[in-house]
Amino acid sequence: MDAEAVSELTGAFYEKKRMIIQPTGILVRPDRTIQVAVYSSGPIGRFVANDVLRLVKFYKSREKK
Repeated sequence: MDAEAVSELTGAFYEKKRMIIQPTGILVRPDRTIQVAVYSSGPIGRFVANDVLRLVKFYKSREKK
């Protein structure tokens, strides 16, 4: 994958020094609005699958109240 070309097509932030795209994790509600967005320029603070599942369960539990 050509990260620089992908960033040009998508608008993602491309870091020239390390030649990488900085990821952003987005949790989208059923109504297609953003519930949570996470941006990290390093390996800590990014979404992992278990965190997303726990967030979904948390928000669903709050809807029931």
